[in-house]
Amino acid sequence: DEQLRYWSVCQNDLPTQRYVGCVADYQAHLDEQGYFTMMVSDAADRPTNAVAENAIDWMPWGPYVDALLIYRHMLPDTRFEQAIHNVPQGTPPIEVMGGYLPQPAYCLREIVESAGPRAADIFAACRAYTESLSRGGL
Repeated sequence: DEQLRYWSVCQNDLPTQRYVGCVADYQAHLDEQGYFTMMVSDAADRPTNAVAENAIDWMPWGPYVDALLIYRHMLPDTRFEQAIHNVPQGTPPIEVMGGYLPQPAYCLREIVESAGPRAADIFAACRAYTESLSRGGL
């Protein structure tokens, strides 16, 4: 009855695919609404509130110059229409994945730490910061 056999978010080196860090579905800490929040940064820049107790899973941004994040869906059920596998090339993923599409945000450590302990509040503060950047603010 599951939509996927497995999903994960991993950080790898682009040219070699060397593994740096990964959080699989069974390791993710969900907030009270059922969302997961993944935070990636250099170890020295890890916010103090980026911890599992706050429903935040943190990964190190690896030592490689050309790094990337990978969000994987493995073995989706054919009835799971929002699976990544169902996004045709050239189609905006939001059109197929809807609410299952990860929502990224860029943030600064001080914004994360000042937002408090709740993952939803931290994410909202970071999204606001990200949107201000796209409008030419800050």
